[in-house]
Amino acid sequence: MKALFNLSYLNCMPGINLKTDLRNLLLATGISLTLIINPARLLSQPTKQGLLMKQGSLGYLKQSNGFKDIVLGSNINIIPSYKLGYMDGDYHVDADSCLKLNYKDTDLKFGDNLFLDLVGIRTFKNKVVNIYLFFKKADGYKVLQSMLDSYGLFTDRPDNYQDVYNWNTSRVSLSLMYEMNVDLGVAIFTCNDLQKEIETRKQKLALMTQLLSSQF
Repeated sequence: MKALFNLSYLNCMPGINLKTDLRNLLLATGISLTLIINPARLLSQPTKQGLLMKQGSLGYLKQSNGFKDIVLGSNINIIPSYKLGYMDGDYHVDADSCLKLNYKDTDLKFGDNLFLDLVGIRTFKNKVVNIYLFFKKADGYKVLQSMLDSYGLFTDRPDNYQDVYNWNTSRVSLSLMYEMNVDLGVAIFTCNDLQKEIETRKQKLALMTQLLSSQF
């Protein structure tokens, strides 16, 4: 004997424990059950990794959280060493105790028929805090269109007379710049949590320096 149940109705019935009651029913009667799950309810439920965001939204920027196999906030050591080199040959940390690297990949395609000149990475405590995508200034509008297609409308444009666009989320921020007085444009992805940690560290160091100087 086969019974047909719609789980969307069972979920609305008081006193029903699906796991326990249906198991007991099977054992007691031998009835085979065909369970119908309401598609609308299924689509609204998150997966273990969370809902997959569609392109063209800030949610997609937040979920993507990086470029290629470079993930913001992740340990830089997960990227094979042969893909990394020191930016401009400089292996010293900057004023924020960050190290700048270039990402060496033969495939730097970005969008349709668009290629990047260089990909840079900035790390803090071996974690990726920034990703830099450098491109020819002449390709700026194409990069902007690609960003709009991927992440939706920018959240901020500081100056209507300059080509500077920002996409901000709680987890990751993106700034696109291709001003007229530079040879290359750049898109900068930022891990907000690490950036806040850097700023907090700078404030503490400045305060310590001020206190030490006041004692002499």
